[in-house]
Amino acid sequence: MKYRIEKMGELEVIVKKKNFACDLETSNRQLPAFWSECWIDKTMLELFERNPKEGIFGDALLGLCLSEIPQANEFVYAIGMMYDGGAVAEELSVEKIPAYTWAVFECIGSIPEAFQEMQHTVYSEFFPSSEYQPGSGLDIQVYPVGDMHTDKYVCQLWIPIEKNS
Repeated sequence: MKYRIEKMGELEVIVKKKNFACDLETSNRQLPAFWSECWIDKTMLELFERNPKEGIFGDALLGLCLSEIPQANEFVYAIGMMYDGGAVAEELSVEKIPAYTWAVFECIGSIPEAFQEMQHTVYSEFFPSSEYQPGSGLDIQVYPVGDMHTDKYVCQLWIPIEKNS
């Protein structure tokens, strides 16, 4: 499993948010539908127009689990990009991501299947056998522009970490 450790200061992202059930089987079906919905309702066009194309994520789309502590068996998931400042459309919001040390995992393959498999491996194999544990329920999924359905597509999963005690 290819990964690196990276420190990053606070970030601001512009996003469209939605609540999802913490049940993995249910959310694995609902999240791809949310992405499709954001393409259909033109949210993605708004995000691409606002993207500064600079910074750590470039022009990549971001999927963000924003619930540091899931409440009532739900978590907040958002689709967005880095925030460029200025007015925000009513259906979007600006979220601050705190400064953390992150484990950055590389994922190669067709989305969403390759990503879901890699995420499972991170939590079932990497964390139990490493010196790190997740620092919160937050994560950032980085999806560069490209054909997400090819077996050569490369994306990343960023998870805040802390050393095991």
